[in-house]
Amino acid sequence: MPSDKTITIITGNFYPEDTAIGLYTTKFAKFLSENGFKVNVITGFPYYPAWKISEEYKNKDTYIVESIDGIKIFRYKQSIPSKINFYGRVKLMLSILYGTIINTYKIKNTNLVFCIVPFTTSIIPAAKLAKKLMQNYGFIYRI
Repeated sequence: MPSDKTITIITGNFYPEDTAIGLYTTKFAKFLSENGFKVNVITGFPYYPAWKISEEYKNKDTYIVESIDGIKIFRYKQSIPSKINFYGRVKLMLSILYGTIINTYKIKNTNLVFCIVPFTTSIIPAAKLAKKLMQNYGFIYRI
């Protein structure tokens, strides 16, 4: 596969989270990168399963861009609820949505947007990014 093809993954969870969606998404992104795709990931700061921003990230700026194993990662420091209940989860989802929308403006080129949905609100900016950057756009979501 030519390396001029770019896939952007939008998700709430990514490396270094090593369980559930974070683990699945990280392995998926690495597979794509190892097979010749340029990969962007838009995500929050690692927080799961502890429900707090991990130590290595908690003092970083609100928005950061990093590269891990050739994957470009756009992160947003989301609000983590002190109580894990309905309202706390809604606050988390809205926070992730806000950061995702801001980070989609940093993506200048992509051939496919793949949204891995722990938070259904992520579908909205993913679909808008796909429509904005691709004439015959491709958009895939996985729940």
